[in-house]
Amino acid sequence: MAAAARFLSRELGWDKIVAHEHALTSYALRKLNEIPGLTIYGPRDPDLPEDRLGVIAFNLAKVDHQLTAAILSHEYAIGTRTGGFCAHPYLMRLFGVSSERVHELREEVSCGDRRGMPGAVRMSFGFYNSRDEVDTIVEALWNIHNGKWRGTYHQNVKSGEYRPQHAQTDPSGWFTI
Repeated sequence: MAAAARFLSRELGWDKIVAHEHALTSYALRKLNEIPGLTIYGPRDPDLPEDRLGVIAFNLAKVDHQLTAAILSHEYAIGTRTGGFCAHPYLMRLFGVSSERVHELREEVSCGDRRGMPGAVRMSFGFYNSRDEVDTIVEALWNIHNGKWRGTYHQNVKSGEYRPQHAQTDPSGWFTI
């Protein structure tokens, strides 16, 4: 951990890291703003990257956040985070979920059904990311927006996650130590 901290602070430099994050965030926002039906949570002005971190939470209008994340992962090898990001009360308010629906969701979750949980997809940038990687996720989101994905996905009732049909997603037997 100490070696990583030394590398980041001394060899790479925080100013360079911040400048790179701002540049990628601006570039990504410029591209994402072109996708119809894509909601970006937080400031979306690409000319003001200092108003946000290199973290962009979003949703596609016609595709569940869990399904979007699954397609990005399984078909494009893009790692994202999806869900409520440990901020469920805030997101419920942000999404306009009524008090009645919040109580219904609590009941559904307590019965083992997380399929209806509201959430968003989150991408984030590091010093190791590039514009090419931003282009890849933007192209993938355009394809998902247009209903173009290859797999057939099934949602797990207990987790709410989608998995592609006929794909081995259980890592058992993939490697041994």
